[in-house]
Amino acid sequence: LGAKALYASFASDTSKANALYAGKVLEINGTIDTIENHGDTLFVAVFVFEQGMFGSQGVRCSFLPKYSDRAKTLKNNTQARIKGVCQGYNDTDVIIESASLIE
Repeated sequence: LGAKALYASFASDTSKANALYAGKVLEINGTIDTIENHGDTLFVAVFVFEQGMFGSQGVRCSFLPKYSDRAKTLKNNTQARIKGVCQGYNDTDVIIESASLIE
């Protein structure tokens, strides 16, 4: 599933997208725009598709700690395939947790 298509699904019809994706393990792909570093072991890959009132909006993928070493080597504007649990949409971002990188 493309990260952009996932974001568009939630942005256009949150209820329908929740029924399809929330609580499920998804494999998404796309171009990572930024990597956020929140301490030594929490890295978040961000696929940005819009700029909102409070900053970038898109899909945010929080990596499992065991993938932090690989996640911190990711560069902005690189293609990636990420697998994780979709937690839904917070009116700004689609949240993917417990993410891992797929080779």
